[in-house]
Amino acid sequence: MAPPTGPDFPNVGQAVSAGYFMTQAEDGSGGFLVSFEKQLAGEDSKQHSLPLRAVGTGATMAIAKQAALDNLNAQRAQRYGAGPDDNSGTYDESFTHIPDKT
Repeated sequence: MAPPTGPDFPNVGQAVSAGYFMTQAEDGSGGFLVSFEKQLAGEDSKQHSLPLRAVGTGATMAIAKQAALDNLNAQRAQRYGAGPDDNSGTYDESFTHIPDKT
């Protein structure tokens, strides 16, 4: 089943518009950390309300944002059926995982 908003977020703005909360911070050694997080609804009772979280680090804020976005897209590709070795945006329509409904 394809994700409700498409395979990948092309930019940070679209991830935020889709409900992902973005946190930005300096790591104390001149680097930067960015994370995206969203509580997921519609899971079974064993995983109810677990967050989907992706983190990126880098020497600049722009690099950290892109790393976090790449990690988010990779997690979404695996979660919604692309498989662990295929983050190309090709989704397996036979995959039956319940999609994020928030």
